[in-house]
Amino acid sequence: MLDYYYAIDHKEEFQKLFGDLYIGKNPTINKNKYYILKFDFSGMDTTSEDTIKDMENKFRQKVIEGTQTFRERYQIEFEYNETMTPAAIIGNIFVAFKFQKPQQKIYVLIDEYDNFTNGILKGNAEKFLNTVSGKGFVKAFYARIKEGVGAGVVDRFFATGIAPITLDSMTTGFNIATDITRDPRFVSMIGLTKQEVQEIIKEVLPQKIELEQEKIYEEMEIYYDGYRFSELNEEKTFNTTLVMYYLNYYVSIGTRPAKMLDRNIDANFEKLESLITLKNNPYSKEVLEALIQNGEIAEEITDKFNLAMDITKKDVLSILFYFGYCTIKEIKLGLRPSYRIPNYVMAGVYNEYFMQLLAREGIKIDATKVDEAIEQMHAYIEDKRLPQGDMKKFIVVYVGQKLELLEEV
Repeated sequence: MLDYYYAIDHKEEFQKLFGDLYIGKNPTINKNKYYILKFDFSGMDTTSEDTIKDMENKFRQKVIEGTQTFRERYQIEFEYNETMTPAAIIGNIFVAFKFQKPQQKIYVLIDEYDNFTNGILKGNAEKFLNTVSGKGFVKAFYARIKEGVGAGVVDRFFATGIAPITLDSMTTGFNIATDITRDPRFVSMIGLTKQEVQEIIKEVLPQKIELEQEKIYEEMEIYYDGYRFSELNEEKTFNTTLVMYYLNYYVSIGTRPAKMLDRNIDANFEKLESLITLKNNPYSKEVLEALIQNGEIAEEITDKFNLAMDITKKDVLSILFYFGYCTIKEIKLGLRPSYRIPNYVMAGVYNEYFMQLLAREGIKIDATKVDEAIEQMHAYIEDKRLPQGDMKKFIVVYVGQKLELLEEV
């Protein structure tokens, strides 16, 4: 969206794309003003086994892809070769652009800013620090963008998918960025609000009566809603990818998906473990037990991380928050927030993680029987006409091949 709004080569399409929207009726002076330089790091596949040289080669390839697109899109000529560092490549672009388009400016857009770091955070942070701090190639790349800003070549910069871990590691090289993750003005920017989801359901499933549409919404609310990013704004948002996955399946097949989790963001227990065991800290178990057994944990969130220091309990919770594994529940006594697991889908990620941990210890659980038990429990509740909202008032136990209602509590 930012590309189409700000790109100089999309000027003729502005009215068609934005004319009937607020931003089309109230355009800024910067609309269709910039040359867009985009980098997409979402496809980088890095692992803990990769050497720093391996990662730099993968990073360089993504930089080359972005710069080649820029050259072809705007006919900007510049020189580079496969042996140049990512910083040198983007530096050459800025020099060439300033010479060929002296009156124009670049807008740098970056998608999945630090996606490639996820695979190298496992266990300890030494390799990570050597990559994004000190003389690391990532820090050097963003330092060159900062130089481009100072030289008057780059006027705007916007990046998604950045965790404070990476940002703090590069502070001295790229200290011109503002983190808006928890800004109350932008809480609905990276998710769908209740009203938006309800309107989408009406639009894509108009054949459904209002009661059916409401049931569809209620199911998606349980599985996909619950993300609250700001202490100052109570609005919660839905996971956009999962909402679209659900509705696309419904439109195509005519019913809800059998599996409520899109395989594109399927449970990745290894990623979860890499994050919470960062630097082999001693707080992971305590934080997980609080989230799962108590349903919440009250703690302050870290704005920036310093991986050269020991990881604290606050840091562990913060990592889970910034990567979407927990979210704000409420503000305790008006002082500090408490955090919880956002929804059923994310609870499933934790479940997968613990199933894997048990398997490592030689304890195997037949997930099929667990699923069957849940299905039988649901049928039991339906048969007894128990409202689903009252499920927690009963203790139901799976004994052998049948469910037994032990007592009302």
